[in-house]
Amino acid sequence: MRMKRAFPIAAGAILAVGVCYCLWVLRSGAVFATGRTNAPNRAALVAVRDGVKIGAPHSDVLAAYWQLRTPDLRLRADEPTKWFIGMPLEFGARDWVLGCCISSSRMVELPQSESAQRTVPHQQMGRQTNSETTPGPSAQPTVVRSAASDG
Repeated sequence: MRMKRAFPIAAGAILAVGVCYCLWVLRSGAVFATGRTNAPNRAALVAVRDGVKIGAPHSDVLAAYWQLRTPDLRLRADEPTKWFIGMPLEFGARDWVLGCCISSSRMVELPQSESAQRTVPHQQMGRQTNSETTPGPSAQPTVVRSAASDG
C-alpha cells in the first residue's frame, strides 16, 4: 500500500522539476530566443539582404554584414564560395538564414539541391523562389527559412 502512494508522489515531483527546467531553458534565452528578443536580428538580416544585390562584389556583402549586424548574427563561411548569415533559434518559429554563393568574387544566387527542395521549404521572405528563372541584376539573395513550425 505504501508503494502505491509513493509512486504518484515521486512521478509528480519529477514532472514538476522537468516542467520548471523546461521553462527555465526556454525563458533564459540560452537555447532559444523569443520573438521579441529576436526582432532586431530579423531586422538586421533583412537589412543585409536588402543592402546587397546579386552580382555585388563579395566585399560589399562583408561590408553590409559588418555594418548592419547585431551581436547575435553569425556569418558562417565554411567554404569560400558559400556564405550563410544566421540568427539565433527562435522557439516556435522557423530558422532564418541568408545564403550567399560567391563566384568570381561576386555574389550569385544560392543553388538549391534536389534533396533540399524536398525537405526544406525555400522561401524568399514569404515568396516562393523559382529555381528555374535566372535573377536579373537587381535580384535579392535567397533567404532560406527552414523546418520547425510556422510561427
